[in-house]
Amino acid sequence: MLRNLLLSTHISALHASCYAIFAFFLYSLSDAMAKYLMAEGYDRSFILVINSIPATVILTAFMIKRHGIKNAYHTQFKKLHILRGLALIGITFFGLKALTLLPLTDFYGIVFSTPFVTTLGAYIFFKEKITMTEFACIAIGFGGVLFIAQPDYDHFNIGYLYAFGAVLCVSSAGLIVRRIGREENPFLFIIFGNIAIFAFNIIPSTFHTLPDITLDHFIIFVIYCITIPLAVLIMSAIFARAPSVAVIVPFQYTQIIWGALIGYVAFADIPQINTVIGSSVVIACGLFIILYHKRKRRRELRLTD
Repeated sequence: MLRNLLLSTHISALHASCYAIFAFFLYSLSDAMAKYLMAEGYDRSFILVINSIPATVILTAFMIKRHGIKNAYHTQFKKLHILRGLALIGITFFGLKALTLLPLTDFYGIVFSTPFVTTLGAYIFFKEKITMTEFACIAIGFGGVLFIAQPDYDHFNIGYLYAFGAVLCVSSAGLIVRRIGREENPFLFIIFGNIAIFAFNIIPSTFHTLPDITLDHFIIFVIYCITIPLAVLIMSAIFARAPSVAVIVPFQYTQIIWGALIGYVAFADIPQINTVIGSSVVIACGLFIILYHKRKRRRELRLTD
């Protein structure tokens, strides 16, 4: 399935939706593992550095074998990759700053405005058509997330600005991938992104004492080093190949559903009633988007015939 995604230059809205759901599941699983490792005493900078090394080394060796040393990192979009690397650094920087200053619910309440910003950016920069149905579905899904998070903005602090900074960086990274296009080697998105994250976090990672490393820690690190690159690979591919950004972004809301399920299984966190209701709204919006694009595609085929 992944091979078909990487070899194709265009994918349907239905396939893009399925890939997006899986990728956001991987992101949520990675967040849960990072949460566990930080609770065990590992600094986030150290986790990011360790995560960035294996995939970069393996994919670099693969690219050298396939294209030679001189052409291993060859791309026509060096400036855009640099900008995307800066956006990824911004995500880790602003996101961490916001999390240290805001309650988790307030943080999610802001971060899940990303689909709005990304969809608006696609409309402004790429002239992508957004139907009122798609935009309304994104808005309703965001309302479901807010119902889950129920943020309290009575007392403003700079953490909210950091959270909005993270939103802009996440949207920028996705739009840059969209601008680079579907002809780019998707492995380069992982390699260049990891190099940027490694360079930014290597020095801070040396300032912290490591806890005693156990077998459980090692296994989780191994899984973590697989899930993040795989999620980045899938998201980069579908952002470049999907019919439009509006097909993908609503499924970011599924992260809060995956987070609730993983939290229950891994940490025995029992979902509140607002989580159940809000998650139902998010799921309904996601299913509606899939069915909407399926019907839309059928209508287009009938008109073509």
